Amino acid sequence: MRCKKKSAGRECNSRRGLHGETMTIEEKYSKLKAKYNLPDFRELNNAFEISLIEKDEFFLREIRRKIADKIGFFSAIMAGAISPECSPGAVIEFGNIDDDDAKKAFDVYKKLMYWERCSAQNAAICDEKKDAEFIRELNEAWKTLKNDVAEILEKLKEAWKKKTAKENGAYLL
Repeated sequence: MRCKKKSAGRECNSRRGLHGETMTIEEKYSKLKAKYNLPDFRELNNAFEISLIEKDEFFLREIRRKIADKIGFFSAIMAGAISPECSPGAVIEFGNIDDDDAKKAFDVYKKLMYWERCSAQNAAICDEKKDAEFIRELNEAWKTLKNDVAEILEKLKEAWKKKTAKENGAYLL
């Protein structure tokens, strides 16, 4: 339950605990952090916006889902960069990266897909301990993976500054 404004002693992202006490997302996370040796709340929140989670009945599961959403977003972009199919945007981006960048994009895609499948496996298992392990391990991997993602995205972004074949009077596809 989200409140519209702060009231005395209550944060805007507060939740009710088991005994009716009010707990912020950060407080709830803090308890699970101690239990499962999870990463720092602010670090995880900065990377994956976990403070925006609405439901907290299965809190670690919701954190895993939030992380998986972001990983899936980036893996879809990488998939288009390495195999454009019929998307005009992906064709433009694919046509403007060299073989080395395509290899890097594929390597990043493989890493992202590994984490997507780990999350999917955990969704099938529904085990809080496994979700905690996923969060810990992915958070550590994300420290370098996010830079790899950003590097490829920079290359793809640059494709949009160049003239396309259609702009030069030819057909795009």
